[in-house]
Amino acid sequence: GRRGRFAAAACAPILTAADPALSAMVDPAPGDGGAKATGEPPAKRARTGDDGPSPTPGAGPNPGLGPKPDPDPEAGAGTSATPPPAPDTSPSPAPTSTVNPSPAPSSRGVSPQPGASAAPEPGAAAPAEEKLWSKIVTNDGLDENLITLVHLKGIFSKQLPKMPRRYIVRLVFDRKHYSIALFKGNRVVGGICYRPVFEQGIAEIAFCAITATEQVKGLGTRMMNELKNHVKTEGIRYFLTYADNYAIGYFKKQGFSKTVSMPRERWYGYIKDYDGGTLMECYIHPTIDYMAVVSMVEAQKAFILERIQERSLAHIEYQGLAKKPEDGDEKAAGAGAPLPASERVENPLDIPGVREAGWTLETIGGGVDVAARRRDSERDRSGLQSTLKDLLQRVKSHDTVDIFAEPVDVVSYPDYLEVNPDPVDLRTIGERLVEKPPYYRSREMLLADLMRMVENCKRFNPEGHDFHMAAIKMGDHILNVFNR
Repeated sequence: GRRGRFAAAACAPILTAADPALSAMVDPAPGDGGAKATGEPPAKRARTGDDGPSPTPGAGPNPGLGPKPDPDPEAGAGTSATPPPAPDTSPSPAPTSTVNPSPAPSSRGVSPQPGASAAPEPGAAAPAEEKLWSKIVTNDGLDENLITLVHLKGIFSKQLPKMPRRYIVRLVFDRKHYSIALFKGNRVVGGICYRPVFEQGIAEIAFCAITATEQVKGLGTRMMNELKNHVKTEGIRYFLTYADNYAIGYFKKQGFSKTVSMPRERWYGYIKDYDGGTLMECYIHPTIDYMAVVSMVEAQKAFILERIQERSLAHIEYQGLAKKPEDGDEKAAGAGAPLPASERVENPLDIPGVREAGWTLETIGGGVDVAARRRDSERDRSGLQSTLKDLLQRVKSHDTVDIFAEPVDVVSYPDYLEVNPDPVDLRTIGERLVEKPPYYRSREMLLADLMRMVENCKRFNPEGHDFHMAAIKMGDHILNVFNR
């Protein structure tokens, strides 16, 4: 599934084919990586979790999740469901747009969070209180880093069951690829494998996964933020990755966009190209501390609320009126004594806080009988709802009505909500017409919903498609009905 030019990383020889250690890496033991092995078929679709997408395990290019019985699994990521059959060892094309290159790192560590313990060896006994820390590893021949890479390979294999294991091994142990390993105590619980192109200032994400027992805990976001903080010190300014439909939501949360802002010559030919995936880009700002994003947003929110409170009166509380208790209503009697006749409020503006909130006699009914006005308003609304129902029935008389009768099945068309985030259909409109209180307050509101239904269909289906042409006809019919 490759197109165009790319410089494939040549995998440095690590072990011989006869070495039993290689078999252990390619075919991990059932407990390798800490991920749960379930009997669910790989094609079973999961829902999106709090910290990442829940794709069909390993389906399509790049991120996908492994099977997990929890209802909201976290993200796993891979490059492609159909990887290249063999690495292309041709030399990389000469860069056309350069960034100050950083020297290729060996095995660099990402500084652990404040209070994190020193990096214990993966085989050491777990401390009583497990803390999160991370480090950057690559195949530099050190036993400690090779053990970490084996654990990462196991997690990627479990969370991406449709990704060929030999392909995962080849990339993870390739000396041009680096990985950030996230530890919890002495256990590897997740990682991101990436290939930097220092002379271009870009990096391609190959795999991203969290072990099944640690998903939906925010670790995917933390891991990505630590990686951003690390690569920005090496001159990397952009992440690129190919994401399938189920992983797009996760990457959007991490700051990725479907719009590639870089000049094409800066990245084309330097990353692998896959069919069926969506190329996504993330700009890495050199001055942002990505591990402090949450605290920055909270500080900004608090600042805005303080400024709002300086201008708003919504936080001021006024003393309410005492309630006159009914006979035998001891609870009401205890809440407040009955008002004497001299203190009863005749003018609603005299109620504490009403005038201060900006109400006037005109807006609350003035001297008009409020009950009578309410009855007139209900009568007018009843007549409007009858008119709107008649208009909807005339719209449904068109011969293309079946296309718009029911909501679009987003399971069969998972990218529909990406194209049309505000879907609507004739059944939904009909349900809104019978809501109490009424949803539609005018003919214009109903017309707006009907035309949005038509535009959604035209936007999702290309020109020349039967549904696109049917939407054009339905739109003309709706306008004719409303202009009669």
